[in-house]
Amino acid sequence: MGDPGFMDVSTEAAQAGNQFNKNKLLNADFFIGTWIMFFALAMLPNLNNAYPLKGDESFYTVSAMNMIQRGEPLAPWYFGAYRFNKPILPYLVVAASYRVFGVSMWSARLMMLMITCVILFITYRCSILLFKNREKAVLATTVLSACYLCVGFARIAMTEPILTFFTLCALYMYVSMFERRSHLFLKGVLGALFTGLAFMTKGPAGLFVLPAAVIYAAVKGGVDRRKLLWAILNPLSLVVIVLIVAPWYLYIKGAYPEVLQQNLQTEKGSFLNTFNIGKIAIRALFYVGALLLVHVPFVIAAVASFIKKRERQRGTVMYLIWFCSLYLFVFIFLVNMHKERYLTVIAPAVSMIVAACLHSEKWKNWVKIACVISIFQIMLYNCYPLFSHEALRALVRTWRTEYNGTLGLPLDRKRVGWCRLYAHDRHVVSPDSADFLIVTEKERDTYQRWKVVSTEKRLSSLHFKGGKPVVKYRTFHLLQRPEEL
Repeated sequence: MGDPGFMDVSTEAAQAGNQFNKNKLLNADFFIGTWIMFFALAMLPNLNNAYPLKGDESFYTVSAMNMIQRGEPLAPWYFGAYRFNKPILPYLVVAASYRVFGVSMWSARLMMLMITCVILFITYRCSILLFKNREKAVLATTVLSACYLCVGFARIAMTEPILTFFTLCALYMYVSMFERRSHLFLKGVLGALFTGLAFMTKGPAGLFVLPAAVIYAAVKGGVDRRKLLWAILNPLSLVVIVLIVAPWYLYIKGAYPEVLQQNLQTEKGSFLNTFNIGKIAIRALFYVGALLLVHVPFVIAAVASFIKKRERQRGTVMYLIWFCSLYLFVFIFLVNMHKERYLTVIAPAVSMIVAACLHSEKWKNWVKIACVISIFQIMLYNCYPLFSHEALRALVRTWRTEYNGTLGLPLDRKRVGWCRLYAHDRHVVSPDSADFLIVTEKERDTYQRWKVVSTEKRLSSLHFKGGKPVVKYRTFHLLQRPEEL
């Protein structure tokens, strides 16, 4: 018989070890929960700040307003024309936020912040599946939160956060399928469901996660290859995608066939018509540089670490690599345009790949660096209004709080969209019938008889000429209609 005292010591050591591991798990979960909460609360006050603003945001914020106003919940309307260039889902998300919180810049962007926080959480859970290691999962999540595409698009009402969310949900299903090899059929159907929703966010850009799963299952599936391929491509999964995608397009094709055809032709123009090796090389260099920049310094460190260690990556990490490679291949070789924001959808996968490559022993240092970079970016966004005066918002606020009457906006489309959101879309009418107008300095001459009741300036540019600083301002006026008109 063994020594009872030795057995007691061994049992106590095992219990202590289990308690230590349990505490590590709880600490990692607590840290991620706290970090995501901090991210949300730090970004929340800044959502109503208009700048910096992507011009395309107006497509979704204004169209969603018009959908509610016109009583056409499935037909986006943008400045006198239907807009079917992109599927309906992003407009519905913004419109739903308007319904709950009212029409404003803040409410238009609130859903994007909430979605981004969920993206961070799913990245954490997906990383646990991949690495069986919460330390690396914490690293992947914080690296994603330091990506300036993640921080920037958390406060912009565009397709990128929604597309990234549904793509990541599909990615999670397929990663779970490859790692656990259980409930394959259900995970395949759910993966198809999220893929279909990703398509309804931004069209074909939402589909890459599925073919990447097929390629990985075919190449790395092993003895379960046939089961995996069947789970991914079973007829029910394909039917689910069709049922999600087809109804809206069939409705629009029946109700607005000419407009849909026109819009689809416009979108087709973004794909390559001819093979140009020079332009392809430019796009390849652009995306390589952008990947380094949006995940700086983590991609550089991960590549250096991978070259130094030359460790073979765990199997399912290769699925993420297949997904990112397929996505980049299509955008380099088949799409005319190259934009940094196109990388947003693969940012979670890149973050997980980075975490897989970085030295495990130094994970705490990398987490600290990621948190500092993320906080620095959030501070920049929160401080921006302090040194960038928002003339339009100030004038709309003056009109709302100090004057009665309707407001007209003889401005360009983007500024009209901003002002309607600042005004909560109340009492905004055509300039011909308005009691008040907001105009630029250049347009002031057109309304000479109107009374200037408020003027605001915004810094337009700062450059040096002859060694001296030259400051230019953009001036806006709030005008009141004269009684004789």
